[in-house]
Amino acid sequence: MADIVPIKKRATSARPTNLFLLTQCVELFGVLDAAILAELYYWIAQGDEPWRKAQEHADLFAVNEKTIRRHSIDLANKHQCFGRRDSMLKNGKKGACKYFAKKSGNSKALKEQYQALFNRGFKKTDFGEYMAGEVIEVQRYVTLPVAYIERLKDIELAYLLARLYWITFSENPSLEFSFSSQNKLAKAMFMNRTTLMRYLDLLQENNYLEHFSRTKGIVININGESDLYELMNDWIAEKKELREELIMAGNY
Repeated sequence: MADIVPIKKRATSARPTNLFLLTQCVELFGVLDAAILAELYYWIAQGDEPWRKAQEHADLFAVNEKTIRRHSIDLANKHQCFGRRDSMLKNGKKGACKYFAKKSGNSKALKEQYQALFNRGFKKTDFGEYMAGEVIEVQRYVTLPVAYIERLKDIELAYLLARLYWITFSENPSLEFSFSSQNKLAKAMFMNRTTLMRYLDLLQENNYLEHFSRTKGIVININGESDLYELMNDWIAEKKELREELIMAGNY
């Protein structure tokens, strides 16, 4: 795969098919902030400085505009994740914001990580591993299809489903897997136990999975016939094909 090169003009208003959320960003900032960073750095890593209206991100992530403005300002000012410049319309209302990388701090680290992600492809360890009957997550990012957010209308619920789906494509693929406790699963998903169980109940009600408790923890049984699961399955097949191409080209 050739290295990314900057392109002067690009249609950066297109809605992405997938978002690549860095696990570290989810852990530090939460799912919504990690998604904002993923969408922006997809373009920034390619040399662009995208313009975004708050409503664009609000529609994409299924939240309200005020929430997007608050989170974007915090990511820019408090966490130094990117530079952000407002524009004003003639009627005095705020227009689109320009987002760009800065040369230090979190912004520099994010740009480097996303450039590495897109340049080097997807390594084997990004698929997770089974060890001693437990799933050990070693991936540094999660692929979150935008279609999941559109369907579920909740970005954290969509993230959880994507994470659970990713586990089924690990070293020892299986639609059924277990964790030793609800708390351990909640910690792995970066949410509290009450929220986790509420989300699992919602996913079960909509036939995306079944879950039940047993003496040594919690069992998750994924519905492999769901159209959202098939979407992930197609994506994984594409990534495996890419990996084979990288190996053959000596770039893996």
